[in-house]
Amino acid sequence: MSVTLVVDGLNHLTLDEHVKRLLDARTKIREGFWEFIDALKDARDQLSPNALQNELGNRLEMRKSTLSKWIAIGSSDYLLSKRDQLPPTFSSLYVLTLIEKKYLQHYEEQCFPIMDHLIKNGQITPHSERNDLEVILQKITQRIRRDDQVRRQEAIMSLSGGRFSPDRPAETLDEYLEDKTRFRSFVVIPPDFLMGKWSDNGYFASDIADEFPLHDLRAPSMAETLSCLIKVKMRDIETGIKLINAWGFAYRDTVVPPSVNDRCTVLVDEYVLLRGERGQGNRITTKVCLSFDTDDILEFAEQNSAKPSLLVFDSTSRPDWSSLSAIT
Repeated sequence: MSVTLVVDGLNHLTLDEHVKRLLDARTKIREGFWEFIDALKDARDQLSPNALQNELGNRLEMRKSTLSKWIAIGSSDYLLSKRDQLPPTFSSLYVLTLIEKKYLQHYEEQCFPIMDHLIKNGQITPHSERNDLEVILQKITQRIRRDDQVRRQEAIMSLSGGRFSPDRPAETLDEYLEDKTRFRSFVVIPPDFLMGKWSDNGYFASDIADEFPLHDLRAPSMAETLSCLIKVKMRDIETGIKLINAWGFAYRDTVVPPSVNDRCTVLVDEYVLLRGERGQGNRITTKVCLSFDTDDILEFAEQNSAKPSLLVFDSTSRPDWSSLSAIT
């Protein structure tokens, strides 16, 4: 039983009575909100475009951009059919129209079961705020962009006749180019005589790319990350970065040998491992390479890169690796 208190001659409602009063008022606000949208939908259907966009907006003292957003909400049969399960706020509902548009663009008629699922699993509720819904909008926007990038990659591969599995064994760059094989990961261990040649100041990155077009074996990189690891001596690090740039990668970082006696030392003839990337940025999974032996470098590459993979200027019997061992 609810009791009304009287203090100083004034009626004071109990907590239960305040709650009931507020809930009733909120229900009226919700009903009035949807009644406004229904009325606007009727106006859209019955008025001329000029009267709708100009005269109606002026009479309602509403900017054209705001009126257009209200009309977008009222034009969504899906949102109107789910009104009891959606937030009765202008900003949240307008974001939902953008989500619906994105889903229609990407999934066509399958978009409505997907949106039903978002409601069923609680991602969209009558209490959802604009920021919550913008997270959903951002995710679908990123997914559409990623799927479009994948389709473009596949189209590029198809047009070029490229493939990820070689039709026949190959050892030279020309053989791989002729076979149109493509790779996502490269490990390069250049011999000393090539490093000496390519380190010449008269040899530019473009000259190296023309002479040894390893970049022509790259897979498309719009939707994924390609990687290139190059083993060089520390004194040749500048040339190593030149190779990374020549083959279309961006230098990222260097794996160095452990220090001696926990002291800082100058590296000269010690080997280091340069890492380059192309395409989508990717945070490496493993930052430790056990050693600079070829097998350990390949293991490091496998942990941080996508397949298929190519070892250049060396050979391996390791599964899922191809080898370009011949110099010419």
